[in-house]
Amino acid sequence: MNHKTILVVLFLYISNVFSAIIVNDTWIQTPDPDNAPLARQGHVTVVNPINNTMILFGGQNSGKAYNTISKLDLVSDQWMKFVNVTGMPPAVRYSHTAVTSYRNRMVVFGGRNSTRFYNDVAVYDMLTDKWVSVVVTGTPPTPRAGHTAVVDRLGLKMYIYGGIDKSNNYLSDLHVLDLPTFTWSQLVNSTGVKATERAYHASIITPLGIHISFGGYNGKALGDVVCYNIGLNKWFRCSPSQTTLPDARYMHSAVVSPLQKMVIFGGKNTAGTPLSDVWNYDFNTYQWSSVVTGGYSIDARYSHSAVADVFGSMLIFGGVSSDGSESNDFGLYNLASTVLRSSNDGAVLVVILSLVGTLLIILCAAMDYMKEQNDAEKEALRAKAKAAEPKLFSKIIPKIPLGPKAERFFNEIKTSLDPMKEPP
Repeated sequence: MNHKTILVVLFLYISNVFSAIIVNDTWIQTPDPDNAPLARQGHVTVVNPINNTMILFGGQNSGKAYNTISKLDLVSDQWMKFVNVTGMPPAVRYSHTAVTSYRNRMVVFGGRNSTRFYNDVAVYDMLTDKWVSVVVTGTPPTPRAGHTAVVDRLGLKMYIYGGIDKSNNYLSDLHVLDLPTFTWSQLVNSTGVKATERAYHASIITPLGIHISFGGYNGKALGDVVCYNIGLNKWFRCSPSQTTLPDARYMHSAVVSPLQKMVIFGGKNTAGTPLSDVWNYDFNTYQWSSVVTGGYSIDARYSHSAVADVFGSMLIFGGVSSDGSESNDFGLYNLASTVLRSSNDGAVLVVILSLVGTLLIILCAAMDYMKEQNDAEKEALRAKAKAAEPKLFSKIIPKIPLGPKAERFFNEIKTSLDPMKEPP
């Protein structure tokens, strides 16, 4: 067996081991967490990747809006009992948006409460748990709620799309906030088809800079997909021509999976019925696929929040359940994750690390063996070449006496002709 074959066999073995521990499209049941925040809807959640926490802000319960902060530890799946928040928080609100910026800050925009609609920007430092003031320039979007906000992969630009204003006008404008300078600009010179006015839709941004929105409401539930190419400043339709499609819906959620798909969950359909289905939208082929989920079932809901965490899971929190009550539970869904998020994660981690260590030892031993074989082959070839060395110089100059310089010169030529000589 040559070294290439050994490497191929080892690669296939490692692939099979890790493919065996991959669990996709599965709801994972977790213990009911302690210190859960108040049940709510219309809130936002973002992930702090530095310390693996999920930040919850705002929302409403029984018609009362909030501006409080809660934290969920993504490793233990437990809510923190107390968060010492400093700084001046923004006004109470719901149906607002938030993203994580490049400085690990939560950037909140817009929303509403019972008295007014907002178009302000609020910034929360997730490392220091402090609301910080920023100076915002440019022309901001008009006050709105039910819009979407997405951030590019570098966390440098936040895109605001659609929503509804205080006069119940549905909006279709697209704005961008430069996060290093907090400067607003509106993307008004876009080409292609124009996006339909909508609110309570869901949006994501792909690694290649395509802004994708699905569903929403503008007097009726929508079921189309609209895309915007940021680099080309162009809208285009990307709804697939297929028969199996998700129901038109609004107040649903969407996240980007590690498998290059937009994953949507829940919402309300045209009849106003809460949904609990999961769909994948492949943004490379623009095709929908229905997901038959494994694990336990999660209650249908709308006006919830969803984030994708660093473990490759989607976390659903709160919303309005199928019985009409506001919820404070959370669901954990594997997008493309390992069984490390199960209750036996400690034991599984030990097993996986043992397997990895064993495979690395085998790989190192195989590489040492291949090196020894290669060295032996080179030595045998060197000996064979020297044994068959042509008597070139002795035939040409058999009896001519050579001085030291000439002898050294011809010896260097003979050495350079050695086929096994290592390069300098």
